[in-house]
Amino acid sequence: MDLADQAGLDLVEISPNATPPVCKIMDFGKYKYEQGDKVKITLRFRGREMAHQDLGRDLLHRVAEDVKDHGKVENMPKMEGRQMTMMIGPLAAK
Repeated sequence: MDLADQAGLDLVEISPNATPPVCKIMDFGKYKYEQGDKVKITLRFRGREMAHQDLGRDLLHRVAEDVKDHGKVENMPKMEGRQMTMMIGPLAAK
């Protein structure tokens, strides 16, 4: 723990069930950031556009189809007031 403190990094337990437990000195915040950037897509409907929510849903489905090689849809499109939102997250590492 002293080595991690001196380096200004975090001590992360990798394998707690091993004897002795395996730990790694690393920047945990950077590690979490690299694990996955989520994207929130928001369509805002104004005025008469509210009558054409089906077109907005089709657009979000088309975006999901276009990014299927890079990410997966975590939350399908849903209406929240005058906005339609959808969340896309990264694919699991292979």
